[in-house]
Amino acid sequence: ELFIKYGKSLTNDDLLLDYGFVDENNPNDSIDLAFNSEFLEMARVISGLSHSSLQETWRANALNVLKIAQGDTVKIGGQRMGGTTSRRSIPVDSRIRAVSRLMAIDDPSEMKGVAVQDLQSLEFGDGKISEKRIDQEALKTIAGVSAMCLGQFPTTLEEDLKWLEKHHHHHHHHPENMAAAGSSSDSEAATANMVLAVHFRVAKKRSLARVLEVVKEEIRSLE
Repeated sequence: ELFIKYGKSLTNDDLLLDYGFVDENNPNDSIDLAFNSEFLEMARVISGLSHSSLQETWRANALNVLKIAQGDTVKIGGQRMGGTTSRRSIPVDSRIRAVSRLMAIDDPSEMKGVAVQDLQSLEFGDGKISEKRIDQEALKTIAGVSAMCLGQFPTTLEEDLKWLEKHHHHHHHHPENMAAAGSSSDSEAATANMVLAVHFRVAKKRSLARVLEVVKEEIRSLE
C-alpha cells in the first residue's frame, strides 16, 4: 500500500496547481485579499460599529509603520496566525489584526506605551491594550471582513453543496478516460472541471466560515 505525502502546509491553490485536486476541509487553506482601506472601514460599519477613517493623519502614519499599502496582499484563513500558538491566535494576517485595532483606537493616547508594531502580535484580550473595547471592536471588524468576503461569492455554501450532490458522479472522472469516451468527452470534461471549481470555491467558503467561528468565540470570551 502506497501513501503520497503532499506536505503539511499546502493551500488548496497549491494542491490544485500542482496535483489537480482540492481538499474542502484543508486547515491550511486561506484567501488572498488585496488590502483596501475602504473595505476595512466598511467591514467595521457592517459589524455595527461607528465609522473610523484610516485616512486620518495619525492612522495613515501608522499604516506606513506597518508597511502596508493599498493593493498589498494579505491573508485570511488557514492556521491561526500572528502572536503565539495560544487559543487567542486568530487566523488572519497580523497586519489586518493591527489595522482593525487602529480603527478601534479613537486617539493615539489610548495606545499607552503600546508600539504600533505591537498591534500585530499582541494576543486579543491579554490586557496589554488598556481598553478591552479596542480588542472587541477589532474582532468584530475581522468578523465583518470574513462576512463581506463570503458575500462576494455568486452562490452560498448551501447552493454549492446542493449542486455538487447533483453532479457528484462527475467527481471521479479522469481526463484520460473522458478523452476516450467519444463525442461526449468535451462536455464531460467541462462538467468535471466545473465540479473541481465548485469544490475549490466550497473550500474557500469553509475557510472563511472557520475564521468567523473562531472570531465569534473570541468575541464571546471578551464580553
